[in-house]
Amino acid sequence: MNNKIIFYVLIVAYGFFSGCKEADVKKGITTSNKHVLSDDDIVLAHVNGTPITKYDVEKTINSTLKVSFENKKDENVRKKILESLIASRAIAIEQEKKITEKDKAELEKEIQALKEQLLVKKYLSEHIKAEPINEDMARKYYESHLEEFGANKIRIYEMIASEQSVIASERDGLIKGLKESKSKKDLQELSNDLRKQGYPVVFQKGNVLEKILHPKLIELIKPLNKGDTSEISFIDNKCYVVRIVDEKRIPPKPFNEVSAEIRRSLVPIQLKKAIKEAYDKVLKTTEVTLSK
Repeated sequence: MNNKIIFYVLIVAYGFFSGCKEADVKKGITTSNKHVLSDDDIVLAHVNGTPITKYDVEKTINSTLKVSFENKKDENVRKKILESLIASRAIAIEQEKKITEKDKAELEKEIQALKEQLLVKKYLSEHIKAEPINEDMARKYYESHLEEFGANKIRIYEMIASEQSVIASERDGLIKGLKESKSKKDLQELSNDLRKQGYPVVFQKGNVLEKILHPKLIELIKPLNKGDTSEISFIDNKCYVVRIVDEKRIPPKPFNEVSAEIRRSLVPIQLKKAIKEAYDKVLKTTEVTLSK
């Protein structure tokens, strides 16, 4: 409720600073010929001569505080809201006595910005009509974003890697042995042969999605197609050769299982599109001059 009261204080302040003459505020009257809102002529309380009306209370009940339907009929709720509005008005009046001209100017800017926001909101509610999400739109999104719904490609790799940093005396011999990986069909067999020759290497097999792989290894694997073997590479002074041996595709969830989810996700997108169209339409008939 406190945030809503602050909002209402701003509206009250707006009446003080921009809508009424100073002398009239003290008397609780205005000199303009504005349209009189329903129940705004029924004064429920005066605070330092400024009126709080039945309209103020009803407006707070219906929109600002969003109380339940049952509470709207509760006179105790109305009484509490009136008390809150009285407290808010009293605070606003007291603060008005203390603010500087700079504070007043800043407050007027804030009130103007709030007024613009409310006017924009009202305009958009009256003019924009977001295109309904039909099945074709949902299916098009689905087919363009299959990975969001579980589609994936798992690439199976085999790899020979040195278990430790390669020392200079082993480097040339290990590179010579690993060059056979281009012609050798069985990398595990090649790994066993190298171990028999005394090279500290290990054979590994897994899928590329595993998070244990070094980022540079993932980059090494990325351009490889099924059956391709990488060049011999050194990462952190360890030697690697990688081969893609298989690829498996994971299908996405069926469209009928995710259709409702897609429609919900497209609503704000369509709304944003409609808002932009409304802005563009207004700007075409609006004169805008940018200062140089």
